[in-house]
Amino acid sequence: MFLAGYQGGHTALILGEGAAPIHFLQGCTVEVVGVLTPAGFLVQDWRVTDAGDGSGGFVGVLRAWGARLLVEDRNTGGNVMIDADAVPELRQFVGQPVLLVGSVVGRNTVSVVAYRVLADGQSKD
Repeated sequence: MFLAGYQGGHTALILGEGAAPIHFLQGCTVEVVGVLTPAGFLVQDWRVTDAGDGSGGFVGVLRAWGARLLVEDRNTGGNVMIDADAVPELRQFVGQPVLLVGSVVGRNTVSVVAYRVLADGQSKD
């Protein structure tokens, strides 16, 4: 993984445990914050600015909350509930980081049209 420079060139990204999901975000635009070291750019924080469809998507670890699922979205810092239609398919990924693409259909509720698991490369696009 490399960080592209404005004037060409690139710098290697050093991904720690918290930044490991970046490896699965091919085709997305990711903003990274970190420190430039002699070995490369050490990523300390990151967020998705384009999930491949022009939206930022919703990124975080998928959590169960009773019969519902939610993601603590790292892009906004808020909790996003998953609409009931997507729950049966996504439940198998509880505890894993995911990228969800969809539209907000209610208060903090997202209708998921595509997803990508940011741990083992499984996705539905």
